[in-house]
This record gives sequence, C-alpha cells and structure tokens, in this order.
Amino acid sequence: MAKVKNVKNVKNVKNLPPKKVPPSFEQNLDTSLEQYKTIIKIALFFCLAFHFSFSINLGYGVDSGMLGQVAERILAGEWPHLDFDDSYSGLSSFYHALVFKFLDHDLISLRYSLYAFSLIALYVFINICFQSKDLLLAIVVSLVGYFFTFPTCFESMPNWHVLIFTIFNMGLLLQFHTTRKKYWVLLAGMCPGIACLFKIPGAYVFIGALPWLFFFPYAKVKDIPPQSTTNKQQEKKLLMNSSILIPSIILGYLLVILLIFKVYNIKHAYFYFLPLAAIAIWQIALVVKKNIYWREGLLLVFIHTLGLLIPIVLFMGAYFLKAGMHGLEALYDGVIGIAYKRFDNAYQDLYGDEIIYGLIPPLLLLTPFLIKNTRYALFTFITAAAALAAFFLIDTEIMTNIMIKHGALGAVYYAIPIYALFTMALALTKKIRPQYESELFLFTSLLATHSMIQYPHSVGGLNYVFVNPVACVALLYLLNNLLSSLSLPAAQLFVHRVTTSATLFCLVILGSCSNFWTPWMEITNFSEGTVKFSDKASLMVSPGRAQLLAAMKQVVTEHSQSDFIWSGPDTPDNYFLFNKKNATRQIGGDSNSPLSEYDKVLSLIDKGTIKLAILRTDPPFSPVPDAFFNAVLQRLPNRTVIARNIIVWK
Repeated sequence: MAKVKNVKNVKNVKNLPPKKVPPSFEQNLDTSLEQYKTIIKIALFFCLAFHFSFSINLGYGVDSGMLGQVAERILAGEWPHLDFDDSYSGLSSFYHALVFKFLDHDLISLRYSLYAFSLIALYVFINICFQSKDLLLAIVVSLVGYFFTFPTCFESMPNWHVLIFTIFNMGLLLQFHTTRKKYWVLLAGMCPGIACLFKIPGAYVFIGALPWLFFFPYAKVKDIPPQSTTNKQQEKKLLMNSSILIPSIILGYLLVILLIFKVYNIKHAYFYFLPLAAIAIWQIALVVKKNIYWREGLLLVFIHTLGLLIPIVLFMGAYFLKAGMHGLEALYDGVIGIAYKRFDNAYQDLYGDEIIYGLIPPLLLLTPFLIKNTRYALFTFITAAAALAAFFLIDTEIMTNIMIKHGALGAVYYAIPIYALFTMALALTKKIRPQYESELFLFTSLLATHSMIQYPHSVGGLNYVFVNPVACVALLYLLNNLLSSLSLPAAQLFVHRVTTSATLFCLVILGSCSNFWTPWMEITNFSEGTVKFSDKASLMVSPGRAQLLAAMKQVVTEHSQSDFIWSGPDTPDNYFLFNKKNATRQIGGDSNSPLSEYDKVLSLIDKGTIKLAILRTDPPFSPVPDAFFNAVLQRLPNRTVIARNIIVWK
C-alpha cells in the first residue's frame, strides 16, 4: 500500500504547476519603458523644449538681417521676384512680413515664431522615434536628433522650414503606414509642396517618398489581394515590370543628377551620388523579387503628387492675380532661374579629406552586429568613451575645432553614404526582417534624397543639421532590425542594446556641451559676456560685435542724408539694422546679379538718391566687379574704415 501511495505522490508532484521564473532586469526595464511610454515621451519633449528656449536669442548671422529687410519691403507693398530679387521661393518672405505685422519689427520675433513651429516638429520627431520597437534606443536617438539639430544655427531661415515640413511628411507617411487611410498621403504630399514655397530643395523629400508609395502600397501581407497566376504568367509579368521599371529608375535618377548636380567632384560623388545609387539598386532589386501592384502604387503616387501641387498652384494663383502672366514669369525666373544659376557659383567645397572620420563611427556601431559577440559590443562603447574623454582633455582651440567638426559631425554627417550602402546590402542579401523592410526603405529613400539639401554649399557638415533628424530615424530603424536579427540570449542581447545606446550617448554629450555653430553666427566668443545687439535685433552677442554695429550705425546716421543707402556685397542686413531703404532689386550684392544692376546703383548715386554706401572688403560669397568698386569710391570721396567695411559718402 505504501508503494501505491508513493506513486500517487509522485504523480501529484508531476502535476504541480511549474515554478514562475522571476522576470530578468532587462525584461523589467522594457516593461517599465513600455508602461510609462507616454509619460517618458512627454517628459522628454518638455525637457528638450526647455533646453531649446535658451537658444532663441543667442547669436546673430547676417542672413537674419536679410530676412528683416525683405519682410519690411513686403510690408511696404513690394512682392518677391516682382519688385526685388528674393533669394528664396517667396513664402518665407510673406510669412516673416506677417510675423512683423502682428509682432514687433524685431529679429527676435522671427525666432519666436520659428521656435513655436520647431516645437511641433520636435514632438513629431520624438513620436516617430518612439514608434520603434526598442524604446531605450528611441530615447537616445531622440537626443542625438535634437542636440545636433534644433539648438544649432537658430535663425528663421527657409532650410529650417524645409526640415520642419520634412519631419511632418515623415510623421504623416508613418500614419498612413499604420492606418492605410489615403488622406494621410494627400496631407503628406502637401508638406513638400509647402516646403518648396520656402525653398526649392523641399522637393527632394517628395522625390524620396514616391518609390516607397509605389513599391509598398500594402503595409501587411494580409492586406494584399489574392492572385492566382501560373508560373508562365508570373515570368511574363516580371519581364514586363523589369522592361518598364528598371530603365525608368535608371533614367529617373540620371535626370535628377543631370538637372541638379552642376558641380562635380569626388566628394560630391561620395556624399550625394552613392546614397542615390544605393536606393536605385534597392529599387531594381524590388522589381526583380517583389510583386508590383501597379494600380494601387500609381494611385498613391498620384494622390501624393496632388498634395504637392495644391499649395504650389495656390501660390502661383496669387502671383497671377497680382500681375498676370508677368507675375508667373517673374516667379519662375526668381525661383527656378536664379536658383539654378547659383549652382554655377558653388562657392564652397565639401570637406572630404577627412572621410576617415565618417568611417570609424558606423564601423564601431555595426561591428558588434556583424560579429555577434558581446565583448565587441563592450569594446565599441569603451572606444567611443575614450574618444569623448580625449575631446575633453584637449583644450587648445585648434584641436577642439578639429575634434568638433571632424569628430562629432563626422560620426553622423560622413556616415550617410555608409548607412545607405550598408542598408542596401542588407536588403540584397535578405537580411532585413519583413516587419522592418517597408520603414527602412522609406527612411533610406528620404535620407538619400533629402540629404541633397546640403548641395552645393556645405561647410564641413554645417547644413547637415537640416538632415540630421531624417538620418537619426533611419539609423534607429536600422539598429532595430539588426537587434531583432541577433539570435542571442536575452542577457547578451541586452548588452548590445545598452552599449549601442551608450555609444550614441557619447554623441549626445558632444552635441550638448559645445556651441560649435557659433562661427556661422559670427560670434567670436562669449568669454566677455553678452549684450543686446541693437534696438531692431534683441539678440545676445559679444560686446565687441555690438560695439562694431554701434560705430557703423553712428556713421550711417550722420552721413547718409536720405532714407536710401547701398550696402554690399554680402551685407544684406545693414539696411534693416540701420533702418534704411534699399533702392535696388538686389538684396545685398549678389554674385548672380547682372552687371546692369551695378550700373543702376551708380546711376542712383549720380542722381543723388544714394549718398552713402557700405562696401565690404572681404565678401565670402559674392565679390563685386572691381570696376564697380572703384567707381563707387570715386563718386563718394569721403570715407571711413570700420573693421572689414569701408563706409563712403558725399
């Protein structure tokens, strides 16, 4: 009987429920992040918005004064391209005039309005990042995207508005990807349309979205309608698709290159041709291996194009009502003609000799995923931390500038072509998980085209700030794909996640601890403190910069003898800062201005309309003809020299 009892006991033991294994640390962390996801997202947004507020009134660049001059000319009844040569498409000028009308005629007003729009874009950007699977990475990438973008070069320039509407475009396309409601595609198309009206490169993001809409009209396999086709029909369909789409893809990208790239060198080929080539090859691979749904894809492309055209047609209609066909001709010449001519005067080359700086960071990030070894993941973090420590140990100005420009920026700016090629290689070797393929293609395509906003005037990655959020989102989804492809124990996978996040966080520290955009803002240093720049620019600059402006303003006020002056080249801000009018179509002495415009300036001096001129002796972008320079000096014999400016008057 005892034996039977023992057997029953054994059976009872076997039937007991298994012991619950307590969740690991990484599981608890992921659960907590997911549970408080909304709170973390909102808290992160408000913290960054608060930090961002300290950048609003800091620094000054000459372009901001140009924005003020143009806004005041519009308030006086003039129209861009019709009455003066606007440097951009025109919508930004009307927008800034509207800001001046309802707020003060102060450059700080333009920054407040940009701050408001930037906060919306910042929230959309954070929301896009938080839609990824790994919230730990999403937080760090959000910080990288913020510190290398929003607090830098904060002027209400059209590039900022292009970036803002590019972020809106990404958010709306992701919304379509989630809901499959076609009105999101229409709204997403309106974003690059509005961006184009600020600056024509806004069209680049539109170009980047088209292939995704065509090749990925369905988000999930279950949404794809069933098709019963034989092998012969499939081969025939593939042949037709290949014969139509592959030549179209090649010709399309060649057309973009021929129309846009007028300045060719090996550096431009690396930064711009390689990403475009990578996304073109990826598209060709999709033609070969993927079913093409022509009707659905073309419908989405049409809806997106319609969205692009709506704001553009409305803007053209306003010019037609203002001046008829002459208004449309002036708009075309100002937006397309003059802008296209600027490519002939690409005044700055890309830094490319230090491309090696761009190779190290992606190798550091990607090596652990290729080798799948936890020790290599730890090695990447140690290397990145050592590089960061070296930055803080080197305190000489020259070495610091080198570390900042070619170290911090190299980590993101120079790595774009590497990213595009690496992602394309993953796609060709079928290493991209199906759940990430659609988003990865979208963000890689947007990055390849939108990064061309830097062309051709890029200074060591300065314009990269207008690309960084797109690059960060693309990198985030790539890292998510790589992490999901690692078949490692949870503990080792967690090490990869943490060390990858920590490596990226080194960039966050670099971006947050240095004002390395100040040369663009024409601030030498803040060691002497800051003072208010002028009564029309409530911006904080170094005392030396403010004293220089005050000295110039005193001379102009004493000797101008009228409301009109001439200032140039590359000094469009003087009209606004000195409260003087510009009697010419030129905004500030542009190298693209015809010689007849300089003759008009001399004629106005001879007539006595202009009795004072400010000549800059070292124009960085637009040197004027020597004959004109000498003619002005002859006609206006009295002069004084203040820094790099010669002020002459009758």
